[in-house]
Amino acid sequence: MDYVLNEWRCLHNCELCGKCHILKGRSEEILYADYIDGKRSYMDITLEIRSNR
Repeated sequence: MDYVLNEWRCLHNCELCGKCHILKGRSEEILYADYIDGKRSYMDITLEIRSNR
């Protein structure tokens, strides 16, 4: 979970970052729950999130 929270932490530079745009108000802890639980890879979930924009 530390990895997920660190990767998605707010950089306070919305014009360059774009993380909020990708998350769309959703919690990174919920989106990456399967990774945190060891069920799926981080990259699989990230690719799914990006393809569902």
